[in-house]
Amino acid sequence: MEYKDVLADFARRTLENLSRIRTLEQEQRDAGIPLERLSAFSVTQQVNSFLGLVVFPKEGYEDDIPQKTLEQLVLDGWPSPEITRPTPTCSAPHRPAERRTHCIDPDCTCVEHRLTANERSRCEGNHRECRTLAQLIRVLRNGVSHFNIKFEPDSLTREISFLEISNRCTCCKEITTTVRLSVDDAREVAERYAQLIIQRAITALPRDGDAQPSNRPERPTA
Repeated sequence: MEYKDVLADFARRTLENLSRIRTLEQEQRDAGIPLERLSAFSVTQQVNSFLGLVVFPKEGYEDDIPQKTLEQLVLDGWPSPEITRPTPTCSAPHRPAERRTHCIDPDCTCVEHRLTANERSRCEGNHRECRTLAQLIRVLRNGVSHFNIKFEPDSLTREISFLEISNRCTCCKEITTTVRLSVDDAREVAERYAQLIIQRAITALPRDGDAQPSNRPERPTA
């Protein structure tokens, strides 16, 4: 079936696939099938679904992300993630090797090794504090895209109970921000964000009597 609104339809179908995997897994658990014999894995599907719910949409939806702080989102019913900043400032002494075309001497201080003002600004931006929905989505997007993910199992049940998703600076290569969420909270964040994308598509549809749809949809609220 074709996509009419790629971002919204992809997010909607990703949600449906995730729901079906979750239902199938629960049916197998209810039937008494042991963990090692399950054939449906909702946590694995959840991480895969981040591609459709967070990574892909960010590329076309970034300008429409509601400008809300994480504190405001919690008041709206969103989960409260545990956020840490292992390296709050960038320590890159020079331009990364992959951005140099001639000099490969790591101890050299020639002009090619020096970070430009724009590069230094970008590096410092990698370390900025995660305080808003847009910044949270950025960390999740980068962490999932580069598979900077840790799966934390419950010591008793062996079930994966928490996910740690981290952003890594492209200059100093250090982890800048880590978002720790329970599996249920990670799913809720992704699903709530997907619903914003779907709602954005709905508000963009022309109403009866409208001659032309507006060029810019109204910004959805979280």
